[in-house]
Amino acid sequence: EEKRLLQQALPIFIAYYGDEHVKVAEVLANLAGADLALGNNNEAKAGFEKAFLILKTYYGENHPHTAVELANLARTYLALSDYSKAKNLFEQAIMLKRDYYGERHLEVAITQLGLVIVEIHSKHFTQASRLLYECESIFSSQPGGRPYLLNCETLRQIIQNSVLEQPRPQQPSEREYFSKSCAFWSMGLVGVGAAAAIAIYMARRG
Repeated sequence: EEKRLLQQALPIFIAYYGDEHVKVAEVLANLAGADLALGNNNEAKAGFEKAFLILKTYYGENHPHTAVELANLARTYLALSDYSKAKNLFEQAIMLKRDYYGERHLEVAITQLGLVIVEIHSKHFTQASRLLYECESIFSSQPGGRPYLLNCETLRQIIQNSVLEQPRPQQPSEREYFSKSCAFWSMGLVGVGAAAAIAIYMARRG
């Protein structure tokens, strides 16, 4: 239903504002988020890419709104299991948010949790642990950060389990399940903890 309404709204916004307006980018991003939640990852990628290009032109490369769409693209590539591309985009988004908000802002740490999940799936557990420690430090010291510590605890357990357990081949159905969990996280329908709960299951399965 949400996707249908957004599809109806898009041509109206384009006709009123023009196809390069920031309002159109917002609809494109929302539509892409709906596609990601439905598991339509390639459609989501195309939508987020269009939104990113519009926002980059409108706000500039170093604006936080531009960083948000970079993070959305990163989550889409994570859902597509393209961990190299996801890592690159998460790192760009984190850098932009650090420049804008400062090193120890909640927005930086929240986005960095996505990078932690990428490193877990890439089996770079030492790097994942280091990045997670940085997140925990920010969440512990910043107002509003403490609820995220539970997510960090879950991710910490993922890393420990992944190091201890013998990897086994991943099944396609599990990959699809994790992809959808990332989509729900990216849309704000669930917290990162829900995606992390799937990640720990995936890590155990290899």
